[in-house]
Parts: sequence; C-alpha cells; structure tokens
Amino acid sequence: MATPTLGYVKDIVREHLARTTFPTDMLDKSLDQGRRIIEQAGNWYWMRLETFFQLVVNQSIYPMNVTGEASGPVEVIVFPSSLAASNATVTTATDKFPTKFLVDPISVPGFKDVRAANVKKRTDSEWSFCEVGGITKEEADLHFSINDSGQTELILIDNFNLMVYPPFPDSDYVVYLYYWGWTSNPKSNLQTDELIMRFPDALIYSSLAWAYDMELKDQQGAGYWRTLLGGKPNEIGIGGEIAKIRRHNFQRMRQDNISLTPMTGPNQRSRRLRITQNIWLGSQGWR
Repeated sequence: MATPTLGYVKDIVREHLARTTFPTDMLDKSLDQGRRIIEQAGNWYWMRLETFFQLVVNQSIYPMNVTGEASGPVEVIVFPSSLAASNATVTTATDKFPTKFLVDPISVPGFKDVRAANVKKRTDSEWSFCEVGGITKEEADLHFSINDSGQTELILIDNFNLMVYPPFPDSDYVVYLYYWGWTSNPKSNLQTDELIMRFPDALIYSSLAWAYDMELKDQQGAGYWRTLLGGKPNEIGIGGEIAKIRRHNFQRMRQDNISLTPMTGPNQRSRRLRITQNIWLGSQGWR
C-alpha cells in the first residue's frame, strides 16, 4: 500500500458522501473537525510542541497568543513593578493594589496543555528546572508575597494567561516551554503526517462521524462511525481506532523502559546522565 496522504483520506470521505447533498466546502471542515475529535481524546505523541520566550523584568503575567498570528497588547490586572522587593523606596506603609496594564502576549501556537518548563538567564549555558502546575493559583498566591522577586521557580497557566512565581522576575530570563498543541491537517492533498500515515482510518471515521452528525443530521449513521472510531458511540476512546492510537502512544512515550546490562566491575563506563538504575543479578541474593 502506498503511503496515505491527505488526498487519500479525503477521497474516501468524499466517496461515502458522494450520494448526498454534502457541500464541497464542508469536506475540508469535516476533516479538520475529525482531527480535533481525535486530539480531544488524549495528548498524543505527535502533539508534543515546544517554544521559547523571554520574560520581562518585574512582569508576572504573560497572555498567550495561541493563533500563531500577530496580535496587539492585552490588558491585564497585576501589581505594578514599583512594588518589587528590589525597589528600596517601597515601605510597609505603601498602598499595594493591582493596576491595569497593557502587555505584549507570548506566542504559543495551538496551545492545549503544558508539559514542562526550564528557565535560565540569557547568558547561562545550562537550564534550571522550573515547576509547572502541581498547585492551584490560589495556593501559589498565598505561598509567594506580592513583591517577591528572583529567578522563576513556578509557572502556572490559567485559561490563556501564563503566570510566573516569584511574581517579579529580577532578570529577563529565557523560558523553554514544552507543551501539547492542537495540530492541523497538511495544506496539500499530496502531503501526509504521523496521524494520516499511521492511523488513516481514525481520521476517516472521525470525519464521517462529524459530517453525518453536524451536516447530514443522521445520528444513526454518526453512531456507526463513532463506534468504529472509539468502540462505543458515546464513549470515544474505549475501543476502536482510538484504542490502537492509545496503545501505540504508550509505547512511544513510556518512561519506564528496563535495560538489563551485565556488570563487569566497579570501573564500568556509564553515561553522564543516569536515567536508569543499575541492577546486579547474581546467585547469592539478599542476606
């Protein structure tokens, strides 16, 4: 079988809808929505994306631009930079109220969910670990003073706002953000990608399910395609093509691979990064 392309998937979906009044322009929409249905069912390995951005000194909040297109400043409500602990003029008697500001957004195309983050000074050669999530914003606001400054230790994402703690970065740190992102179908009918090449049936079934349900108003037909996609009409992900994706996704992303390597002595060679634990197997056992 030749490598499946977007045109291959589109031809099959078109053939199933050829005897209906399904509009041509809805064909592309059905494939776009079919991909979204699949990606709503999980964070799959082909959705792993990364981006870099630079913090602004004493700025705690960064609206995220997820469209990938240029956008203007966004209004936020935060404590002003004049309250930073590094400002010697701040006294205990100073009123400390949030104020409206216009800030430039950071570009995080197609953002769905955050994975991890590292941070460093612009001149540093090594990254420092940065916590992402793990606690609520309400708890973080209680843990950090409103005028705390320093290198970013924690990143939280609330809707489309990324917030850093301590709330006043003392330098224009560089953040390396790892995230899950929504993906799009190829632009050309002759192109392919991981989803289309490895799981073309999944995109076919999900596209037809959306078309039968939203455009043709044929819920029985939509249920048939959902069953092929997800195992049960109302529980996508229990079986079907989604289950195949989930099994392969586990193999691609698992972090607990075990490697049994014979040890010949204390002077064995090892990598600098010890991501595995050495295990010696012998006949004496534990005593």
